[in-house]
Amino acid sequence: MISLTSPRDQARTTAHRRSTQGTVAHAPASVATRRWVLAGLAGLSGAAAAACAGSGAPEASGGKTAEPVTVQFGTRGTPDTKPLYEAVADAFAQKQERVRVELWINEPDYYTKLPVAFAGDDAPDVAFTTSRNLLPWHHRGWLLDVTGALARRKVRGSNWFQLAADEWQVGGKRYGVPQGWGTGVMGINKTLFQGTGIALKPEFDATWKHDDFIRLLKQVVRIGGDGNLERWGIDGWQAWSFFWDFGAEFLSKEKTRCTVNTPEGAAGMQWLYDLAWSHRVMPRPKPHDPPVGGANMWQSGNSALTQNGGPHVLPAWPRQLTFGFDIALYPAGPAGKHHRFYSDGYFVWSGSKRQDAAMDFLAYLGTEGQQVLEQHGGRLVPAYRPVAEGIFLKGESPFTKKKWLDALKGAKSQPLVVPFDEMSKIVNTHKNNVLAQKESPREAVAAIEREVNVLLAGYPPPGG
Repeated sequence: MISLTSPRDQARTTAHRRSTQGTVAHAPASVATRRWVLAGLAGLSGAAAAACAGSGAPEASGGKTAEPVTVQFGTRGTPDTKPLYEAVADAFAQKQERVRVELWINEPDYYTKLPVAFAGDDAPDVAFTTSRNLLPWHHRGWLLDVTGALARRKVRGSNWFQLAADEWQVGGKRYGVPQGWGTGVMGINKTLFQGTGIALKPEFDATWKHDDFIRLLKQVVRIGGDGNLERWGIDGWQAWSFFWDFGAEFLSKEKTRCTVNTPEGAAGMQWLYDLAWSHRVMPRPKPHDPPVGGANMWQSGNSALTQNGGPHVLPAWPRQLTFGFDIALYPAGPAGKHHRFYSDGYFVWSGSKRQDAAMDFLAYLGTEGQQVLEQHGGRLVPAYRPVAEGIFLKGESPFTKKKWLDALKGAKSQPLVVPFDEMSKIVNTHKNNVLAQKESPREAVAAIEREVNVLLAGYPPPGG
């Protein structure tokens, strides 16, 4: 039977010390003083129990483990995230006595400083990152193959959402565990729609299409006497999905070639152009359609929709927004409804001198550690199904959380490759050229395909 500390007991954090470098060391609590509460999630039983079992390290007399091993855990240290990971490290310390955890925090510029630490052979044993970094960092040899170690700890990939589980594999081997995921749905300003007399039907977004989307937003936007938008319909469109909506695939199945130079690819670019210039529901590039008063149009309540209502907004919007809000699914295009899928997670550094202890903590992070994270505020949608379908969905929220899960139908992972950031830059350059009327949609997709194929030729295919 799996047990977890309650939030009240977790608040009585175990003894810890803070170093001048900003790390937090979490010492194990006394077993005699621990109080346990049943997790109430059947799916946690096998994997989480094994996660802390390790590889059978010898125990001292009386049932106590030998001298604890300290592992460093690299993570973001922003005000929203640092308390979450402190809580996870504390709960893990209370769970077992074999491994202690120190938080390795470098803010700002975490994603700059972490690769420097890898190159300098002085990096944290376990670290947080997003899936877009997995292939580049695997290419550099920084990630440990954890396939067998997780299997020995009875951590099963089938307990994670499939797309999330897949994003943390390379060539059929696992190089990390997913923590959370998101689907790029829209944010909706309910107050603005109500104020303009538009009554949205329940579940309107389950069946709406591109034409419905345009018709609705044209009732909301406001154009000033100078011809500029004073109220926006939407502030942009999610990456990649504008291609998918028209049936274009950006890369070949093997991810070795760009395949977007097609009528379908050009139609996706034309859609973005028309939103801004023909339908006038999305702002045109500067100097056209400037934000009113220089304010953020979504946060000020002057945009009916925002392009990215992913679950990363959970802690922010209730604090920032003064109007009624929720999330909404994207409309279906000619080839169906699509949402961009993305995830973040954890991995073990290949240069770690404490790999066995690091694996114990990694297994915990991928399973019941996600319950602790969610109990303290959460990050994205938990990748571990028992937590997502239990605590996450059942908790009170101003968001209709189920929509993030509904968006999984038709969701697609980003076209992840080793040079993902460079590839994205190429796409954004030509997309912006189309919006600025410097290129036609057809010219843009031809240039994108040509430049991306030159880029990909310099790298091995994923898993190669």
